[in-house]
Amino acid sequence: MCAILDNSTRDEVFGNAPTDRGRHFYEWINQGQGRLAIGGTKLREELGGSTQQPGSVNFRRWLPTAIRRGLVTQPDDDEAVNEAASDLEARGICQSDDAHVLALAQDTGARLLYSNDDALRTDFTNRTIIDGVRGKIYPTTDYREFLNDRRNRRLCSRR
Repeated sequence: MCAILDNSTRDEVFGNAPTDRGRHFYEWINQGQGRLAIGGTKLREELGGSTQQPGSVNFRRWLPTAIRRGLVTQPDDDEAVNEAASDLEARGICQSDDAHVLALAQDTGARLLYSNDDALRTDFTNRTIIDGVRGKIYPTTDYREFLNDRRNRRLCSRR
């Protein structure tokens, strides 16, 4: 299963004081039960963030090792993700300002989103934007059961 971590929840996972569900999400990825989809110029910049933000520093430390361990799914071409994001923006079908996240989902097949952005969450489950397997949102309750549910294993259709 592939998941996308939105910048709005990065510190819940990689901050100095992660939340319970953020810690569980991290363990789920770090133990190889799922993969984190990362790609497109804007999302890479957002997640890397400034050196003043603890979550961005922790994320930048974790990422190279995670890539080597096969815990990360990346698009074949970041520019293709950037172009798809521009296309979504030009079509004007998104409620959110996160076309880059939606384009990454289209490219990688990631169908699980960890985000607190309501508009992005709505876009992510919109079949006009993301076709095929319907996108799911990492929930605030019952998150342990959600990640371990066998029915959710097909949430990464590309790889």
